[in-house]
Amino acid sequence: MLILLILGLITLGVFLFNFNGNKKEIAISEDLLIPSEIDYLEIVGVGDIMLLTPLGDIKLFVNNEEIEFTAIKLDTKSHCPDVNGRYLIQYKYKSEFKNQEIKCCIPTLDVKGEIESGERLEAISFYKNDIKLTIGVEGEFTDFPNYIDYSGDYLSNGLQYVTFHNTSHRIFNFGVCWVQPLTEKNATQTWFGADPTLM
Repeated sequence: MLILLILGLITLGVFLFNFNGNKKEIAISEDLLIPSEIDYLEIVGVGDIMLLTPLGDIKLFVNNEEIEFTAIKLDTKSHCPDVNGRYLIQYKYKSEFKNQEIKCCIPTLDVKGEIESGERLEAISFYKNDIKLTIGVEGEFTDFPNYIDYSGDYLSNGLQYVTFHNTSHRIFNFGVCWVQPLTEKNATQTWFGADPTLM
């Protein structure tokens, strides 16, 4: 019994050391997050206020107030093997929050974005030199969206979800993906990589 207790304490100590020591890569089962081809995830930071990218820092704002978030690094093998970064940012919305604008953007960005939407996907891509970065969300940006109780907007430096008084509890997902160097062959990979429905 004493031996089992000692082994348990050693195991707990190793876990705490790995967590506090910023060991980032951990195994997950396939039924976590949005199940697909995820083999592992990497916790970039719990309570960070930015995600570093080659085009500037990704930040999250709710009603123009900057908030902390956790960025999760995802697998790139299936849909986007050439990309350099593929991340999921989640915001937990509750119906009592009512009307909100939930913005994912690069405030310092100095290039014009190009809209690259798809079926139930709104995405915007930014190009600079040999870099392409795409931010994607699930939904449709209209005044009267079909089948969903929220909308959103394209911004000069990102995307935002827009909630209504009747928006139900949900997790809003932002996909962020970039590639460098950008080539004709890998140009579409950030579009797939930033699609939250594939995460």
